[in-house]
Amino acid sequence: MIILHFVFSGMTTYAFLRHIKVTRPSAATGGLVFMLSGYLLSVHNLLPHLFGVSWFPLILLYFLKYFETKSTRHIILSSIFLVIQFFAGAPEIVILTVIVLFITALFLKTFVNKDFTIRERLYGMLWIGTIFLLLSGLQWTSFYELHRQSIRSSGLDYVSATTWSFAWKDFIQFFLPDIFGYQQTLEKYWLNQSWLKTVYLGMGPILLSAMFFVKGGKTRFIFLSLTLFSLILGLGGNTPFYKLLHKIPPFNSVRYPVKFLFLFFFSISVTTAMGLDILKEGIRRNDKLVKQMVIVFFYIGFIFALGWGFLHFWHQEVADLLDQRGIKPPLYNDIWFNIHNAKRFLLFSFLLCTGLLLYVRLRAKKLLLCFVLLVLVGDLFLANYGFYGRVSWKWFANAGGLAEEMSANVETGRFLVSNKTEDDLNSILMGKNSWVAPYAAMYGLYTVGGAEVMRIGHHDKYLGLFRCVRNIIEAQELLTIGGVKYVILSYPVDNENFGLKKHEKVNDKNTYLYYYRGYPGRFLFFNRVHFVDDDQKVMLKMIDQKSDFRKELIITLPGARESLLVKKPIKGTGHLVSYHSNRIVLTSETDGDGFLYLSDTYYPGWRAYVDGKETKIYRANLAFRAIEVPAGRHTVVFRYVPVAFYLGLCLTLIGIALCVWLLFRDRRISSPFSEGQDHGTVDDKGNDV
Repeated sequence: MIILHFVFSGMTTYAFLRHIKVTRPSAATGGLVFMLSGYLLSVHNLLPHLFGVSWFPLILLYFLKYFETKSTRHIILSSIFLVIQFFAGAPEIVILTVIVLFITALFLKTFVNKDFTIRERLYGMLWIGTIFLLLSGLQWTSFYELHRQSIRSSGLDYVSATTWSFAWKDFIQFFLPDIFGYQQTLEKYWLNQSWLKTVYLGMGPILLSAMFFVKGGKTRFIFLSLTLFSLILGLGGNTPFYKLLHKIPPFNSVRYPVKFLFLFFFSISVTTAMGLDILKEGIRRNDKLVKQMVIVFFYIGFIFALGWGFLHFWHQEVADLLDQRGIKPPLYNDIWFNIHNAKRFLLFSFLLCTGLLLYVRLRAKKLLLCFVLLVLVGDLFLANYGFYGRVSWKWFANAGGLAEEMSANVETGRFLVSNKTEDDLNSILMGKNSWVAPYAAMYGLYTVGGAEVMRIGHHDKYLGLFRCVRNIIEAQELLTIGGVKYVILSYPVDNENFGLKKHEKVNDKNTYLYYYRGYPGRFLFFNRVHFVDDDQKVMLKMIDQKSDFRKELIITLPGARESLLVKKPIKGTGHLVSYHSNRIVLTSETDGDGFLYLSDTYYPGWRAYVDGKETKIYRANLAFRAIEVPAGRHTVVFRYVPVAFYLGLCLTLIGIALCVWLLFRDRRISSPFSEGQDHGTVDDKGNDV
């Protein structure tokens, strides 16, 4: 699927270029440049971005087709492709796509040789927006609800929002891949925050794009603007512009500004193809400026050849000089690596520039053009292909180590990786550690931390309390509240409540798996309930070492008066019948009325039933759930009935119906004969009969 999306990206770019009248060889070149660019290779392990970017050219293509033909079918297709892009799971890509559509609508005359009123342009944007919102309702309603409940509901602070901004010094990586060796050590990774492994383009796309920007028509200004706009967004916190942009939703909820560079790479791919057409047409017409540019390119290539020769014949001297000047680890990549990439860049650039000159001077145009394109594509492939390794699925699917130990006793008990352990190991960055949240679910393991990207707000407050205690010993009440059964630490613990299960090396550091003997289970019964109206009061009590959360439950009720409800002591047992992502069934048996506590995250859409009768779910212990249960034996069911999802489903069905109606209406309008009209007959001379 990943490889297919690389190919698909190239094909969609080719289709877009053909639509804007680029010749087949040039369109194929543009598609290959986009397909083999460093951006796509960098995001191929982040599937939402790879899958989302692949649809961008088709969205733009059918948006233009709509204005050219006024066919509703094309605006529907553009909207559907935008929905698919949204379903891929990268809203940042969708945001920038919509901005590009808006810019395209403003400067429509550049692409479509017709005049359009402001009303017609807004009409097209309104249609694509309406159809998109309806068709994607199934997803965006639930996503919006999650966003409101998550840590991003009020936006990210500026430092978090600008994490992984493209640095000014990284521009050199367009020509020398990974010159700084950001991936060499964890310290360098976090210090530089480089999200893209490679952004290499080489000289080919740059030179051909330069030819387009010099000789192209009005479209050059559009693509130049898009290129610069994408770079400014990608630079993120390294420009003052982003400080203003961060104040505007939804940019205040977006991390990693380097994601926006996809538009830069797409624009360069398009301008490369159009520049190649200008080159061919200029040579055919004996254009003086085109020939002068090619000669300039050749002289630049000659300088590249001298540089390659210098590095080749004085390799050791250059290496020694770089070593003396400190252009080596830890600030830079290995010396041999950078020299190798410099020589490869200089050699391919020289071959490309020489090929362009030969293309101008000699008659074998097709053969020389093939040579130029082969050099361009080969340069991209060789520079970018080696940044990822290969592992077998067996290795990936095998839990191993600590995860294997925990999965041997799979229950609903969660595990916790302490904050200090995460800081010590940086486990998510080093290979595959199967107890890291993204992998743990593969083996049926429940991590109390979950995925941080869209973590629920009140659950994040609970996790933050672990940083308010000095060590894991003082965090025992927090472990009890969260239903934590296992604890993974980077240091040994000598305490009777923690039993060592396994010890292993992770990233060359000691790692210990402890069983928390105080684990009470995920289902508890309480007769003492403390009602409060403020989360701050709850958090202070939760880190109070005198608190005992086996005997007392705290329920948050906004606006309620703080009170303590004490019922007669009860004894109860809970037996889990089934546990699924959207339905939990258990039986409870108590000798008195009380509250049943479930250490699952409180979230809208969950409903509770006691013997089939719905009962209220309270937010308990800051982030979890509790319900009232009467004395005796009962069947308790928790069901996830997401109102947002069903609302979105209705919107999607309405959207499908609207699309069908629009297609049917469009077909009737385009039909040569309208239904119900008396067209009559005519004789051979054209008279009515």
